[in-house]
Amino acid sequence: MAETEADFDHTEGSAEEHASRSESLLKEGHHEDAVLEAEMALDGLPFMARAALTRGRGLLYPALAKRDAGGPPPDQAVLHEAGRAFMLAQFLDSGCEEAEDEMEKLQKLKEELEAAPAPEADAAEAGELSPVSRLYLAHISPTSHPHLAHISPTSRPHLAHISQASST
Repeated sequence: MAETEADFDHTEGSAEEHASRSESLLKEGHHEDAVLEAEMALDGLPFMARAALTRGRGLLYPALAKRDAGGPPPDQAVLHEAGRAFMLAQFLDSGCEEAEDEMEKLQKLKEELEAAPAPEADAAEAGELSPVSRLYLAHISPTSHPHLAHISPTSRPHLAHISQASST
């Protein structure tokens, strides 16, 4: 039976297991073994970089597909998280050209979205009324409907264009 971490054969295991073992070995004073275990843990960084790259793509690609199918542009939160994932991939593996390419594409996309005109607001959201609503309101007067007297251009500035249109 082994008495310390140093007595075990640690050539196999996950990055997490190697990192944990390296900490234990360091606490026990087995510095050389701790360094070897830490190096085995760090050997997993390229795999973690691939995972970060895949996460970024998994976030970004569906949003781009929706946009390409006529949907809304990708949400800023999605762009931010995808960018974080691509940066992490670059950090974990500085030789990961795919992560660098994705970052460049993402930056171009952000620039395109910033340069694109804002989508037109829905008429109802913008406070505009349909022709039927305008006609209806044109026939309402404070004298004929006293309970609606509060509807006036001064109390509702966004309706001023209606009263002007109805008075002409």
